[in-house]
Amino acid sequence: MNLVEITPIIGARLLFPPSRVAIRLDEGHRRAYRRLYGLLFPLAGVPALKDHDFDGRALKLTRRQLAALNRAFAGRGRPVAPGMRGAFEEQEQALTNHFKEMQFL
Repeated sequence: MNLVEITPIIGARLLFPPSRVAIRLDEGHRRAYRRLYGLLFPLAGVPALKDHDFDGRALKLTRRQLAALNRAFAGRGRPVAPGMRGAFEEQEQALTNHFKEMQFL
């Protein structure tokens, strides 16, 4: 399978809402995103995107979501080494950490 390297997405800072960045995604990003997650649910902090998010309009994301999206695209196609965690293991760890935090509220 021929994998095309996706360059990191650079966001433009927005004045409103604060702490958000604007990005534009194209058809190549949509194919890579579908290959990664199948548009089912967000994994490891990656935002859930829909088909209309890839039509060229600006999306408003937090810096954390943009970083997670860039990490997911950078890791696309790499085999998971025995010592590394995959997307599902990261999601499970994040859920466990969330439950531990909520336990004391």
